[in-house]
Amino acid sequence: MPLDFAPTLPCTFSSNARVTAVYLDTLPGSQPGDPSGPRISLEVTRAGARLYLLSQTRIEVRSSAIPLSSHPLRATLEADPPIEAAGFAGPAGTGDEIAYLRWRRDGITTELLATLSPTFTEDDVVRVARALMATP
Repeated sequence: MPLDFAPTLPCTFSSNARVTAVYLDTLPGSQPGDPSGPRISLEVTRAGARLYLLSQTRIEVRSSAIPLSSHPLRATLEADPPIEAAGFAGPAGTGDEIAYLRWRRDGITTELLATLSPTFTEDDVVRVARALMATP
């Protein structure tokens, strides 16, 4: 299934952050009987380590569960109307700490999944999410 929207390109955290992979797959509709739709995911790395995965689709993703040992994470962009990203941050079960934010704007669901480190923190994830939310 071809991509039927123009994706928002990732924001770079630093000059050495790069998109190193692009994936295209198909998601089922969020409700029974809803059509499936394409999803594009762009992997952003720095010095060979993943900073974040940015995924976008027209499908409305409705999951709102927060994993155990995680805490809620939010980012808001003052716009008309305001855009709110909601998610969580905490252990991934692999020894890594992760942060996940999801928002919907102009009929597109965007998900940002980041691997946290001393050089890419929850504050950085929120900053990148706000920049992405502000991108037309």
